[in-house]
Amino acid sequence: MTLRQRRVAFLLLVGTLFFAGVGLILVSLRDNLLYFVSPTQLLQLPRQQQRLRLGGLVHEGSITRNELVLQFIITDGTTQVPVHYTGLVPDLFRGGQGVVVEGQMVDTVFMADVLLAKHDERYMPREVVQILKEQGQWRP
Repeated sequence: MTLRQRRVAFLLLVGTLFFAGVGLILVSLRDNLLYFVSPTQLLQLPRQQQRLRLGGLVHEGSITRNELVLQFIITDGTTQVPVHYTGLVPDLFRGGQGVVVEGQMVDTVFMADVLLAKHDERYMPREVVQILKEQGQWRP
């Protein structure tokens, strides 16, 4: 084997290993992605047991507590989704405020295990803000 052939073989091997490594990284990242959706988008998704991040406003008067479970409704002004959350509730959580929850849909209820109360616009997805502004319900 000539020197040139060895160099080409070496470059092919390095290239193959590089692309295999990038492929493995992308596959592992895909499994850890959390998609951010509004209530309207959530109900349009196919029913699958995938973990999601849901954002919107807490519907006024919908908050109830049953021992350890907090129940409330998230809305984007068009669609309402009931949420059940177990865990510590942030001080800023209340009706009419923005909220982001992480979890998954189980039947017709979003079962959340993470709750983030809005304290500025960074917790509200742009799509939800746009929908709320169009409907005149956005309160910064």
